[in-house]
Amino acid sequence: MDVNSRSKLIAYSKEKTWTNGLCFYLWVISYLRSHRVTSEIVFTVDNGEEFYIPRTFKIKSENDLIQEGFNYIYYYNCVREHSSIFDKTPYQYLKEQLSEIDEDIKIYSTNNVR
Repeated sequence: MDVNSRSKLIAYSKEKTWTNGLCFYLWVISYLRSHRVTSEIVFTVDNGEEFYIPRTFKIKSENDLIQEGFNYIYYYNCVREHSSIFDKTPYQYLKEQLSEIDEDIKIYSTNNVR
């Protein structure tokens, strides 16, 4: 989560490993840079695990899990307003701070998942 804009990226894996964590770390950097985010990226780690528990009962397959993750992150970043950023969505706030940011940063698609 970006502490300024409240924007969030998530990842799921079958194993909690150093390699998977490193892959996510590198993917985040590549994703942000490919969407014209040129500012310094600072990472912090809370070593925690998080999941949207009330929704887990509807998840019956890997595809359901992936779709639920995309739906959650789109809602969180593009629909839900946050009082800590003046009742704006994280994407709206981010766009105000970095007007040159690629608008496609808010689009998440399962077409890119293999």
